[in-house]
Amino acid sequence: MSALRLLFVTPYYPPAHLGGIERAIERLALALRAARPDLRVTVLTTHYSFPPRYVAGLPGREQRPEATVVRWPARPHTPVPLFPYYSCPVTWFGPARLRAIVRDVRPDIVHFVGDGWAWAHLALLALRPPGTAVVFTPSFHRMTPSRQWLRLPNRLICRQADATIVLTPQEWRDVQAVYHASPDRLHLVPWGVDAPDDPGWAWQRAAAGARMEFASPACAMPQEPDPVRILCVGRLGRHKGQRWLLATFARARAGFRRPAQLVFVGKDEGDGGPLREDVRRLGLQGEVDILGELTDDALEEEYAHADCFALFSQFEAFGLVFLEAMARGIPVLTHRLGAGAALLTAGAVVTAPLAREEAAAALVRMVNDDTWRLDLGEAARALVRGRFSWERCAIGTLLAYDAALARQAGN
Repeated sequence: MSALRLLFVTPYYPPAHLGGIERAIERLALALRAARPDLRVTVLTTHYSFPPRYVAGLPGREQRPEATVVRWPARPHTPVPLFPYYSCPVTWFGPARLRAIVRDVRPDIVHFVGDGWAWAHLALLALRPPGTAVVFTPSFHRMTPSRQWLRLPNRLICRQADATIVLTPQEWRDVQAVYHASPDRLHLVPWGVDAPDDPGWAWQRAAAGARMEFASPACAMPQEPDPVRILCVGRLGRHKGQRWLLATFARARAGFRRPAQLVFVGKDEGDGGPLREDVRRLGLQGEVDILGELTDDALEEEYAHADCFALFSQFEAFGLVFLEAMARGIPVLTHRLGAGAALLTAGAVVTAPLAREEAAAALVRMVNDDTWRLDLGEAARALVRGRFSWERCAIGTLLAYDAALARQAGN
């Protein structure tokens, strides 16, 4: 078997930025190399973090455990300020340099991840060597007014792609309806989830048992139980809905029969200041923590001490962060917005979209009912570990690659 050369294409990548797509590429690349050791993986990205901001000091080429990372240089460094109307850096990326990168990597497969960097994808379609297969994972988001212009270029990309990978059944329908993807080139391959060997549910059950013991009339010296910790992980921006969750928490507090602590984790993308002001205005300084962006180890510590997870995004293409919490035995509270909610068939409470009273009632039960919450957590863990692994994702992705290569060979 000859070595297979794979080129992932994404505008952002660690250490400049680590979001859902970047984490998925990182984990998928490792799983692909484990499944096929002769695979040579390169990631083509930029020197920018998200929202688009140039990060000085990043090398043009570096070797990471999962892949060789090549950064496409741009001038000027300051992009046109189009965020939030456009999520990718808008500046000049020289085609001559792109041609040199492609010539150096000599990819057998080019894999576009995300549908936002459409102009770069079109450039690579034009510059790819003959015989190179193209695979497209749109990670489709709904067509807001600011995204309508992406319809045409992504229709062209879907038409040219030898395989299109979708993450959910809803995305399968969406990319056919909006991007006119050919059904015979679609592959349903959900992303995987990292599942720790020592998940948080064991700690949770012990802690919840202690809470119930302290609350028991048989306890001679009742003590104040530890707060139920409600964790929210996501970039602090309007589209992630943290301020809506905070208002829901404030509404639910009157029904809590024990203390609760709401913990926000995530990089500030514009809503950090307003969120802190809301906390102050609502008088919740002792009940809400805004921790900002954390290291992987610090985030794992927060997961280990979380009792439930809540996030009310305006849209999630897949909702990797939900499944990461569920893999650790943490039940989820969210609403039915985005394709990812359909994956939460166990271990989660999914309310109607932006239904404040319904969400507040569910939050009250999450805080007050230990047994129900812990049963949900164990169901969540079973669902994720049974269906969402990076090994399964790698197998499905390799099958899509084989189909793409076969189609390219037949052209």
